Amino acid sequence: MKKILIIDDEQDLLNASKIYLEQAGYQVFTAENGIEGLKLAHSKQPDLILLDINMPEYDGYSIFHKLKDDKKTANIPIFILTASEILKEAEMFFKLGVQGYLMKRWETERWIKKIEAVLEGQVKG
Repeated sequence: MKKILIIDDEQDLLNASKIYLEQAGYQVFTAENGIEGLKLAHSKQPDLILLDINMPEYDGYSIFHKLKDDKKTANIPIFILTASEILKEAEMFFKLGVQGYLMKRWETERWIKKIEAVLEGQVKG
């Protein structure tokens, strides 16, 4: 069973995403902040990380760089979670090596298709 880590400070999104992704057949771990997310990334070694950009303390940019700078987590694919319709941030992350982005509005079928494509080794989402 593939493992997914969701790092987001919005508890409702975490809970709903966890339920939905578990129903789709994934083992899901959640973290409400960047520090907890980094710890879980190390201990659980997920197959994919969904990372919110806007969080207090460590924002998504900081977490992204910490994950990519660490040999233990550097190769884990990361999707950026964003509520913004402005894709400027997403474009910057693509240049840094992010696998794709997911809009926080619930497009669940699209989420699963993008996640499956990355986990099956297909092109960026």
